[in-house]
Amino acid sequence: MKKVRLFIDFDNTLFDRSAFIHDFFGLIKSFGVSDSEIEISYKAVYKNGYLGIKSHLEYINSHIRNINSQLVLEKYEEFMKNADRYLYGYTIPFLKSVSRDKYSIELLTVGGVDFQKKKVMCCGLDKYFDKCNYTTEEKAFALKELIDKDEYFILIDDKESERESVKKAFINSVVINPIKERMILIATDGIII
Repeated sequence: MKKVRLFIDFDNTLFDRSAFIHDFFGLIKSFGVSDSEIEISYKAVYKNGYLGIKSHLEYINSHIRNINSQLVLEKYEEFMKNADRYLYGYTIPFLKSVSRDKYSIELLTVGGVDFQKKKVMCCGLDKYFDKCNYTTEEKAFALKELIDKDEYFILIDDKESERESVKKAFINSVVINPIKERMILIATDGIII
């Protein structure tokens, strides 16, 4: 029996991006950068996803104020060592309980590729996936390169716009909003549609 491909989003599906960004910005603020300066600099280095801390610090140092980039990078590396604290409580139990006999589990995440990889690796999640797919494109476009047009697959994603565009592009897809109860149903095979 062919396994069903189960694509799972990362930010706000498995990982609390809002809490992470709040604390990440707090780290930068601790070096004297104001909220408005962080917002301006973040937007400047956000091109189809966050370009990363080094680009962010370069922008701050060249356009806003001089800060000790080396010290910020050291604090950032310490901060990232504990990135798993931003995983939702259901994330690991869910990933461990999905039937490997029935599903091929693939991460499908949009954003700055290096930054997304770093977050996933620092959380230790890569080991739970058969494949990790990183893209800067919308999911519907990325999926066109990953699957056959008529292939049945499941996508779990928090973003309604992503779910809707995938539903329109792939008639044989099942898209799910990652409500905790639904994720548990999938894991226990109490689903599907």
